[in-house]
Amino acid sequence: MDDKAYLQKSEAALRVKEERYRTLFDLTTEGLCILEVLFDENDKPFDYRFLEVNHAFEKQTGLLNPIGSTVKQFDPTHEQCWFDTYGRIVKTGVPERFEYSNAHVQRCYAAYACRIGKPAENQVVVFFNDVTERKKTEQEVLNANEKMKLALEGAKAGYGYWNHKTGETSWDERGKAIMGFAPGEDITADDWFHRIHEEDRIKVKAYSALCAEEGRNFNMEYRIILPGGEVRYIEGSGHFKRDNKGEPLESFGLVIDITERKLLERQKEEFISIASHELKTPITSIRAYGEVLKDLLEEGRDTTSTDLIRKSNAQVDRLVGLINSLLDTTKLSEGELPLNKELLNIGNLIKEHVDDQRHIFPNSSILTTECQDIIILADSERIGQVLTNLISNAIKYSSKEGKVQIKCQRLEGNVVVSVQDQGIGIPKEMQQKVFDRFFRVPDVKRRNYPGIGLGLYITAGIIHRHGGRIWVESVPGKGSTFYFTLPV
Repeated sequence: MDDKAYLQKSEAALRVKEERYRTLFDLTTEGLCILEVLFDENDKPFDYRFLEVNHAFEKQTGLLNPIGSTVKQFDPTHEQCWFDTYGRIVKTGVPERFEYSNAHVQRCYAAYACRIGKPAENQVVVFFNDVTERKKTEQEVLNANEKMKLALEGAKAGYGYWNHKTGETSWDERGKAIMGFAPGEDITADDWFHRIHEEDRIKVKAYSALCAEEGRNFNMEYRIILPGGEVRYIEGSGHFKRDNKGEPLESFGLVIDITERKLLERQKEEFISIASHELKTPITSIRAYGEVLKDLLEEGRDTTSTDLIRKSNAQVDRLVGLINSLLDTTKLSEGELPLNKELLNIGNLIKEHVDDQRHIFPNSSILTTECQDIIILADSERIGQVLTNLISNAIKYSSKEGKVQIKCQRLEGNVVVSVQDQGIGIPKEMQQKVFDRFFRVPDVKRRNYPGIGLGLYITAGIIHRHGGRIWVESVPGKGSTFYFTLPV
């Protein structure tokens, strides 16, 4: 083959190579460019010239037809960090990965650059991607983490994580300190669990299992014992995440030391208990003297004075009821409400208390659905207290024409009792709060209903002490239905 033919063949092969190279150059989704780094008389990089770019380059930077131009022709304020990095790479021949922002186009790029060609040519090839959205997301996560950290600091709460599949747990330092662990100490779920007071472990474990099974939020109070033997009160709350099979996957939780609050509550309960007991003695005496005076006045046929004494006695009875409510509240909060359980027919108990309420409220319409002969093991006085409170509330919050409907039925090993009224109703956001101590539903019509918000709290406590459930369903303006269950 002569020299001319050889040269033509070589040029053709080179064109094929260049075409393949150009195809690959343009097909890559990364931005790609070849640059010539420019140095001043002091050998300091101050600019660079575009020798080659691909389509992705133009798409990611917005610079069109840049070949042959320098970057400062597009952006005179281009950041010096780009020049320094490329200058260092062509001088040392060491590739680098880096992320820089470009204020001109308000974008951020993750890049990889290496030297190509002869060192004296000062050329680098750069592969890069626009990571602006990723950086924004990272910054948002950092901001959210910082806000969460500040919120936890403000609430004096500790944070914990538990992976139910791997057993991995992690706690922040405040969480470890609250639970009595040393800074930097690695703790497992079992370590955490064994810090809980042995009298509270069963209920914490059972409640946690229920929340994990149902995928609902966890919130409860329990005691822990620190290594030195000190008992502290903790409020734990968290959320269980489940996989697509319904199995617990991971949980996230907060712990707050509420010991000081619990001590203050205990002091308040002790004061209420002492004050209530002290008040009962003089009130009992006043009630007795009132009865004697009433009898004497009735003998003398002094009807006016007798009526006044009767009204006075009614107010004393009301005061006694209030004191008893305060005492019951104290006993409930301390878990000491006594129960005298016996076998009883719930239908007969309902009938008895409905008859009582009909005598007290003769103008009210109270309808009942007869219960079957359902026998339960319960404290008749306390369950009667529940019925009286729910029925009287239904009457109190209903209009004069409104009906109160009482039903009971056996359902899956429980008796379910409902008391329905046609009263003012309860907003949805308040339906869980009505069983809180001292909570009262505000009435937009500003009607004045007597009471201090203890009745439903005591009612719920009595039902829970019997192993039952209590809840309310309500529509504002249409009435409410209170339900409770008791084991048969």
